[in-house]
Amino acid sequence: MIVWIHGGAFVVGAGSLSGYSGALYAQEGDLVFVTLNYRLGGFGYLMCDRDPECSNLGLLDQVAALRWVQENISMFGGDPGNVTVMGESAGGMSTSILLGTPAARGLFHKAVVQSGGVRPLFTTADRAQRIGQLINAVGLKTGQQHRLIELPTDELNAAFSKISAGSGTAFLGGEPYRPEIGGQVLPVHPARNLASIPTMIGHCDDEAEFFMATGARTLTQGLPLRMEANTSDQVWATLSDRYSKTARPGRTWQNDLLSDAFTAVPSLRLAEGLTARGAPVWNYRFAYPAASQFGPCHISDVNFTFGNPEASMLRLTWNEDAQRLSQRMRQAFITFAHKGSPQTSELPSWPVHNSRDLPYMTFDNVISLDKDWVGASRREAWRPVRDEAF
Repeated sequence: MIVWIHGGAFVVGAGSLSGYSGALYAQEGDLVFVTLNYRLGGFGYLMCDRDPECSNLGLLDQVAALRWVQENISMFGGDPGNVTVMGESAGGMSTSILLGTPAARGLFHKAVVQSGGVRPLFTTADRAQRIGQLINAVGLKTGQQHRLIELPTDELNAAFSKISAGSGTAFLGGEPYRPEIGGQVLPVHPARNLASIPTMIGHCDDEAEFFMATGARTLTQGLPLRMEANTSDQVWATLSDRYSKTARPGRTWQNDLLSDAFTAVPSLRLAEGLTARGAPVWNYRFAYPAASQFGPCHISDVNFTFGNPEASMLRLTWNEDAQRLSQRMRQAFITFAHKGSPQTSELPSWPVHNSRDLPYMTFDNVISLDKDWVGASRREAWRPVRDEAF
């Protein structure tokens, strides 16, 4: 069975959206498909200060849903002993973080991470700064954060939106809310506490183009600012230099740098971390050029994951090529959920991740096996960057 965690930057979205219908998985794969909701924005990842674990309530909602699955899913025909957690964007990041969450250990047995990685995360200092911004936004004084829980929901929501859109979000890389490291829920960075379970990890070939094209300035400007602030001037200068010197034809190096910081490098680090713990990992890159009007950008793979183009927020032509690619991807996910490996009759030679070859499958008009999606020169430039910087 599969449990789907929706995306939406930890601030929007719902498991009930029509684009997340698991009907084809049930029909084609004899699977029980579950979607869930979790608290978002400030209510999920900031409030309230009376509870020491309050900044992880959204994450704890996901854990609670997985616990419910363990206790109840057999009544719906599901197997609690064979649960695959799958998610995209904030859902993929949540899945990655759940891999390193002690309370989630044993609640699922396989994972599919789409456009994720073990990021983004609050540090205690990040959260304290965010609380300070919230206090100012609602007109309270320093030291009065205990009064936040007394405010009406509408007033708090307005304040959450205000600080999310403000310049103060830049220090968080343009992603205003996220789980926090520290306390009982995430005692250490999740990348240092990963469960050893089979995992598929994928991302889009040009993740950043979606944000560039839609004018998401808080991310396109904020993420580079945060990463620069969390690395030395020399490291950031080296990264910029390496990317500018290895620009791909028809691509801007700035887009590649943002894409790699957002998902590609965190995905690689997740693959390396899981492999070091003995877990088999299969990587893929979604590169179908007609996936949207922006190409294979962020979220463009979701339509192919579910085979549901009518629910797309992007423009795409759903022709025979697109339908065939969607079916192949879905069959790989279904096979993985059942057997713990995505190797199908059409994809029999999909190797597990290793640090020498860095193999991955490219989903395009022609599906191919490739190596090293970041590139040796660029990977070397990322080496000094700590996981916390992402």
